[in-house]
Amino acid sequence: SQVNHASLDLTDFTLFSTGEQATIHVVDAPEGAVVAWTSSNTNVCTVSNGTVTAVKAGTATVTADVNGKKLECIVRCNIEGSVVANDENAEVIGGYELDHKD
Repeated sequence: SQVNHASLDLTDFTLFSTGEQATIHVVDAPEGAVVAWTSSNTNVCTVSNGTVTAVKAGTATVTADVNGKKLECIVRCNIEGSVVANDENAEVIGGYELDHKD
C-alpha cells in the first residue's frame, strides 16, 4: 500500500466577512484518493470540496479525510460587527432602572 503523505496547504486562517471564501488544497494525496471534507461547526463555516465559506463569527476546525488520514485546518471567522458570546459580554436584559426622574 502507498504511504499517505497528504497534507493541507493551509492549517490556520481567518475570514473577515460573512460569505467570504477560501480554498484549502490537499497536497501530495495518493493517486485516486477520496477526500471527505467536514466542518466541526457549520454555524461558523461550511466546506465543500475544500472551499470554506464563512457563516458567522467563531472558530471551527475543517477536516479533510484523505483515504482515512485526517488533516485539520483551523478556520477563524472574525466577522466585523459580531461578537462571539461569552460570560464576560453576555447580554443582560431588563436589568436597568432609572435612578432619578426629572
